[in-house]
Amino acid sequence: MTKEIVNDFIYDLNERPVSHHNKEVVMRDFAKYLADRGHHTYVVEVKTKLPRCKFVPHIFTDDETRRMFTAIDHYPQARMSYRNTVDPVLFRFLYGTGVRISEVLNLVLEDVNVESGTVTIRAAKNMKDRLIPMADRLTKRIFTFMNEFHRYSDGGMWLFPACGLFAYGRHPTHSRRPADP
Repeated sequence: MTKEIVNDFIYDLNERPVSHHNKEVVMRDFAKYLADRGHHTYVVEVKTKLPRCKFVPHIFTDDETRRMFTAIDHYPQARMSYRNTVDPVLFRFLYGTGVRISEVLNLVLEDVNVESGTVTIRAAKNMKDRLIPMADRLTKRIFTFMNEFHRYSDGGMWLFPACGLFAYGRHPTHSRRPADP
């Protein structure tokens, strides 16, 4: 492999730097493999620098967590919405399990097993199912929520509906945008 062929393959102007970096690593390792077997080849230098992520997560203090749940529990009463009933359980579920928002919003009643304290996340990342354990307190809260809110629902009903038959994020008028600063 010549320098020109390798560089033409790696440095496509329509690709992002992360693709260039990945190709540099693959082509360098492949060239070393060929060289170890007696082939004359160009070994590319990995020179594309990737930007470091500058995101720093905020870790809530116990007091901040308590205040967040108190605020959710004391929403002003909303008409034509289930948020006063659903959101306290929804946010505790997110906090207690660490699942993605898209995963929790796609849960149906039959995905929850309160007897074993587990939830099945279906077709999650890479289209794989996952079994998520819940703490006892969360399991009890979900059990109470299901028995009160969903007492007449079938197993295919959304666990956390927005309004009517829609799941959160699926109702044409529902969105979860952050509050304006």
